[in-house]
Amino acid sequence: MASDERKRDYINTTYHLILRDGLDSITIRSVASEMGVTSGALYKHFDSLDVLLTYSSIRFLKDYARDARVLSRVELEPMQLAIQLWECMAYYGFRNVPVFEYLFFKQKSVHVRDIMFDYYRLFPEEIADVREYVATFMANDSLIERGFVVLSRAAELGMIDISDARYLSEVDAYLFQGMLAAYRDTY
Repeated sequence: MASDERKRDYINTTYHLILRDGLDSITIRSVASEMGVTSGALYKHFDSLDVLLTYSSIRFLKDYARDARVLSRVELEPMQLAIQLWECMAYYGFRNVPVFEYLFFKQKSVHVRDIMFDYYRLFPEEIADVREYVATFMANDSLIERGFVVLSRAAELGMIDISDARYLSEVDAYLFQGMLAAYRDTY
């Protein structure tokens, strides 16, 4: 467990460095220096800078996860829930465009879904007390699949066809990506 605590510390420190200095300025060396350790100590927990940045970028979803947890407890029809979740995603996404672009749209050499599962293993409190489908939703690195998880519930209730659920989840994700790109320099 001490190893997990140390890994959590590295993730939180990197998160705070991203807040202070920006995503593009982070290096393994800068995190190691901030923590008072060697770069090698970080490499014991993270295979690369990309892996560390991915873990730390997920940390930016903490407030979103809190809101998703609240929304999952409110009795909303699936279509209303989908809209509310997208509003939350937009709110937090536009607060830090580079991180959300990095997390959801940049092609990385890492398996983000695996990192998300491990992240929520390290920080279970961030998805505690959520309905099962919301936990599945939160641990998914694809915005298309995240949207589909909620919209497929609407299809199960006969509100829309499953093909429409797939189409809407794709359109939503592509619109979000385009809007983030449009506002990248002015967020």
